Amino acid sequence: MYLLPLLRVMRNAYSKYDSRSRVWRGKGVWITLTKNVTVVQIKNTVPRYKSHEVAEYTVDKGAYLKLDHWGTDYSWVLNSKPFKSNSHYTYVVKKGDSNHSRFRFGG
Repeated sequence: MYLLPLLRVMRNAYSKYDSRSRVWRGKGVWITLTKNVTVVQIKNTVPRYKSHEVAEYTVDKGAYLKLDHWGTDYSWVLNSKPFKSNSHYTYVVKKGDSNHSRFRFGG
């Protein structure tokens, strides 16, 4: 009788780093990088599988950026200047650098 409300809470208790978490709903989250990361610029095409890398950048530790966590084609997507993703290009954190130990939430 008291277990049912607890099960409902646990079923939706995702880590804040999980793409299903409520933290990532909306227009992204402002983060500060704690380590240098490599960002890949991807040229968007249709069909999506033909999209390709066109440039690579290194972003220094301490940078303050807006980050989205799609959890689909590209996991960690940057969405603030100078790395503003749009219909033509998507800026993603390179796979080897794409774990949450490389940033902290806020400024």
